[in-house]
Amino acid sequence: MQIAGGIRSIQAVEDALRKNAAKVVLGTLAFKEPNTIKQLAKKNEDRIVISIDQKDGIVMIDGWREPAGIKVEEAIKLFRPMGIREFLITSIDRDGTLKGPDLTALVYATGIADARIIASGGISSLSDIVRIRVARCSSVILGKALYDGKITIEKLKVLA
Repeated sequence: MQIAGGIRSIQAVEDALRKNAAKVVLGTLAFKEPNTIKQLAKKNEDRIVISIDQKDGIVMIDGWREPAGIKVEEAIKLFRPMGIREFLITSIDRDGTLKGPDLTALVYATGIADARIIASGGISSLSDIVRIRVARCSSVILGKALYDGKITIEKLKVLA
């Protein structure tokens, strides 16, 4: 189980990890307090995922309302030296739209030094998932496509 959303303190992260969360996904906290991530990564680098919500290559925070003042590639390059390897990239202008993933952003992100990328936003079909796999993403998050029956767990298992 991964815990995500609204985690804004070291204590909240430590509580989640202590309560059997496999990983904690951090967004706003990471960009407002990168030194906190450095501190958390010392003990839990393989259990911290940095959430990069992006629009036009710019990281957005605070529920997608504010730009963080950093580009996606800069964000990955900021956290990689801290030991963070996994990044959840959500293309917010595609999230919930079923218009397909932002492959340009995903391909660029997967090309950055040893980063594991989780793709999110716009995924609508098994062919989108194949394209994401070809882009070398490590995994995918599905929402609306599952809810609307465009993709089924059974078909995903066959694809996997």
